[in-house]
Amino acid sequence: MSNFARLEMLERTSKEADNLKTEMMPTWKFVRHMIRIRPKMYFLNLGSVLLMYLVIQALGFITREFFNLLSGDAQVSDLDITGILLLAGLVYFVREVLHWIALYSRINFFFEAGDTVRRNLFARILRRPGARALPRSPGEAISRFDGDVDELPVFTWLFNDTISLGAVVIVAAIVMASINLTLTAVVFAPMIILVVLTSLAHKRLAHYRKEHRRTTSRVVGYVAETFGNVQAVKVAGAERYVLQHFDKLNNERKKAAVMDRTFMALLEAMFWNTLSLGTGIILLLSASQMRDGSFTVGDFALFIFYLDWVTEGMWFFGVVMARYHQAGIANERLTELLQGAPAEIMVQNPPTSDLGTEPLDKGLEEPLQTFSIKGLTYHYPKSENGIYDINLELKQGSFTVITGRIGSGKTTLLRVLLGLLPKHKGNIYWNGHLVQDPATFLVPPRTAYTGQVPRLFSEELESNILLGLLKDHADVPAAVRRAVMERDLETLDNGLQTMVGPKGVRLSGGQIQRSAAARMFVREPELLIFDDLSSALDVNTEKILWERVFEMENVASLVVSHRHTALKQADHIIILDEGHIIAEGTLEDLLENSEEMQLLWKGELTK
Repeated sequence: MSNFARLEMLERTSKEADNLKTEMMPTWKFVRHMIRIRPKMYFLNLGSVLLMYLVIQALGFITREFFNLLSGDAQVSDLDITGILLLAGLVYFVREVLHWIALYSRINFFFEAGDTVRRNLFARILRRPGARALPRSPGEAISRFDGDVDELPVFTWLFNDTISLGAVVIVAAIVMASINLTLTAVVFAPMIILVVLTSLAHKRLAHYRKEHRRTTSRVVGYVAETFGNVQAVKVAGAERYVLQHFDKLNNERKKAAVMDRTFMALLEAMFWNTLSLGTGIILLLSASQMRDGSFTVGDFALFIFYLDWVTEGMWFFGVVMARYHQAGIANERLTELLQGAPAEIMVQNPPTSDLGTEPLDKGLEEPLQTFSIKGLTYHYPKSENGIYDINLELKQGSFTVITGRIGSGKTTLLRVLLGLLPKHKGNIYWNGHLVQDPATFLVPPRTAYTGQVPRLFSEELESNILLGLLKDHADVPAAVRRAVMERDLETLDNGLQTMVGPKGVRLSGGQIQRSAAARMFVREPELLIFDDLSSALDVNTEKILWERVFEMENVASLVVSHRHTALKQADHIIILDEGHIIAEGTLEDLLENSEEMQLLWKGELTK
């Protein structure tokens, strides 16, 4: 079958595996689930905010009595100036107590709800195939973990303020209408119109916020990638280009931020100018009534007091409507990180700690006897590159080498069998039993893997080797010895406590590879998988390393290499070409019968 025919046959499977999308949960439903994360704190906040706003309304009546007392129109005869001031002080004291309760509950809800979403998202990313963990750059994902996650709990507590201010507006409307219905209607009319206009502008608000988030993510992502590739930038002499591109991204972000904030500021200005307009209307329409005594100075003060709250309530309602759409944008951007997982896992409570270990039957629980793959197939989207119908079998204690020229599919094969890329066809077996999810099963202590470009964290060397293992339960010296690093420790400033720097920049290429090897060995796996581990090692160090690997009893090894030392040690060699196995056998047989092996051995092919 031709490659074209194979691609056509696998197209549907490929799209399902490589273009996983999650249907977005409605934002209102997301908020409801978020409330369930810390319901006590949420409702404590709602109750304290509602009571705080309602208690403050007593100041309106106190203000009216104060001015009526001054003008001789007092309605409560047993209150004097001292009594009014004491009442006002009591109201402020109660308000302050409720304010601190609201602040305490708000902070607790904000951080716990946000941290729950972040943990669940992070757990999902760790469960994804390693080579497809993120749909965007790490920097963009970090941006989403920051601003987009925060947007949702912020909207949730703003909803409490909306409910509370809504109650205030209702109380104000009733009180104001009981004093003067016509004046109340005239004051409320322009505010209602503004709320309607704000609701009509929600699409434009959402567009500006989405652009602001997108451009911010690009800036953060570019900075993160630049920091991680400083050496490449320096070597290429590309500093000027990097700065120019950074300026371009910042200008795009500036324009988006200006449009986003200007539009919001315009709406805010419209609402607050309505306050001045309403005050003017009250002054004009109440003048004649104040002269005939039907509208007192205290009534005027109460109207002005409530007008401020009504304006804030109406403005806040418009803001929350806009923030709802902004929360929807954040919800959409976070959902993209799920890549096929149900949206509900973001707000799962308690946060998930299960990284997907499959239930094991007896055969899978047993130590490795045989490891095999049958018909393993994967190709990259919109490409003929990949692997096709790969079969191999490893036995306990065996040493198998995969070799071939550049682009033959060696690294892809390892990534697919480990679940770092999603297979399109084929099965993987451990002791003859099917492995359903390689990404979660083929991990320490069953297998350990070192990639072609090992990754180190900006931590101490020992921490990079342990990577989460408890020091008391790990034999670090033995792992260091197997990785042929004991002499290197003598040259490092602080031995195992040496800070290796970003991506291990303070170590040589060979030291980075052997640090990654030590990380494998300290986990005492049953199957070692190396991807060109010895490429940065000298011949003598490589020879010692493989000798020490062979000292490990009952451990199988699957090695990608073109080096003579590894090929000579191999029990079985597999030669790949364009994703196919074109020959396999012992080194002696292949050198006699395979032209490809002969050329590889002589170094006449690009490895």
